[in-house]
Amino acid sequence: MEQEKNISMEEEKLNQPEQLEQSDQPEQEVSNQGLLTDAYTGVTPIIASEDQREAVQGEEGIRIQYGFYADEIKTALKIFQREMLYKKYAIYSLILGVIFLIYLVSTINSQGSKFNLFMTVISLTVLLFIWYFPLNHIRQIVKTVSQMEYKEEFILTVYNSGIDVGEDEKSILYLYQEAPIRIWETDELFIIGYDKVRVFVIPKRCCEGKEALISEKLKNGAGEKYKRLAENKKESGSKQ
Repeated sequence: MEQEKNISMEEEKLNQPEQLEQSDQPEQEVSNQGLLTDAYTGVTPIIASEDQREAVQGEEGIRIQYGFYADEIKTALKIFQREMLYKKYAIYSLILGVIFLIYLVSTINSQGSKFNLFMTVISLTVLLFIWYFPLNHIRQIVKTVSQMEYKEEFILTVYNSGIDVGEDEKSILYLYQEAPIRIWETDELFIIGYDKVRVFVIPKRCCEGKEALISEKLKNGAGEKYKRLAENKKESGSKQ
């Protein structure tokens, strides 16, 4: 029995270095985390992964190295919010509008009830903030980007089956049919939204004349998740 116990202890010692080696390996965050689409806090960072790499093995990808200007970010965030968030905001606004009217009428009929007046002010305030915060978030992001030096430091590779964000060990592959992504194309931009939280903005001027090929890959791969938009010229106009 003692001999079996010693053998078991030796096996445990042999296994310890391997366990430590695995636990000591830090998680690699993807180099390009995209832009937050709203004033979210505590958003989990995107962690690099080698999962599903076999899905694009043998496929020829189009590598894009890009940067963006403040006006391009403004256009992209407005499009993202309009396509993904405005419906939710409209529903909240309708509910709060009804609540506001109910308490407003009650305040008038009750000759200035403090509680009804308080609820009237609160519902109106929340209603206004629902639309203020997204617009203010865009202003803050645009202000920050406008103060940054322009650099084409972000990398994204477009495949037939998915999009590789980042490069080398600091990248992650999003398969069109599995990842919670949406793609919009305008005359000037490719906009990739991820899970209503992040957006990746790729100006076509950085695509080195391969815009048509990239558009075809995105359209064929993403299917219903892809949408071609007629760009509003007032919001467009890349800074050259």
